[in-house]
Amino acid sequence: MLCYGSSCYAQLYVIVNQKNSLEQLTKNQLIDLYMGRTRHFESGSRVITVDAALQSPNREDFYQALVEKSVPEIQAYWARLLFTGRAVPPFQVESTGDIINFVGENASAIGYVAKAPVTDKVKVVYVLEK
Repeated sequence: MLCYGSSCYAQLYVIVNQKNSLEQLTKNQLIDLYMGRTRHFESGSRVITVDAALQSPNREDFYQALVEKSVPEIQAYWARLLFTGRAVPPFQVESTGDIINFVGENASAIGYVAKAPVTDKVKVVYVLEK
């Protein structure tokens, strides 16, 4: 089990809508999606990246495991990209349930949760560990 500050996790599950043709991602593809380097899935459909709430331990854990950066570092990164107009940061939702619902209702969405979702609306395409 991995611990950062007050939060601990073994894994984070990256999910997409069940109707998305994507079956799995590599870590590099996930980095490209969440760091705004690409705006489309391999299928060509536009991607909507979804982030946990700003104060969520899952958000801190996600970026630490993904790119070894803190949430403030990620916010600074996005501030620079927004200033240049090159990309749009991930859409932020308040809870794990909101992430699952948003991804389950949007075929182009991708998000992450701390527990494997128990619904037929989404599927896991990557398990993030460190």
